[in-house]
Amino acid sequence: MKQENAFEKMEREREERRAAERATEQAEAAAAAQRIKRYIALGGSVLFGALVFTASCNSIDTGTVGVVKHFGAVQPHVLTEGINFTRPWPMARH
Repeated sequence: MKQENAFEKMEREREERRAAERATEQAEAAAAAQRIKRYIALGGSVLFGALVFTASCNSIDTGTVGVVKHFGAVQPHVLTEGINFTRPWPMARH
């Protein structure tokens, strides 16, 4: 009987170790998935910011001025020659 108890104890300990290893692996996989989601969100934010920035930059040729329109209405101010920054594309036209 003692040998059976020792064998059962070893089996129980082995199962406990396996369960602990599985739990650790699951926690590591969840952490990796969370990191991937964070990187995707960060990349999307950077891409959106770059898109808005480039849509806001306007280059006006030398000797000309830019006429600004907001929702189709001509605005009283003009863009001077060189690089200018305006609101992004759906709101401003030049």
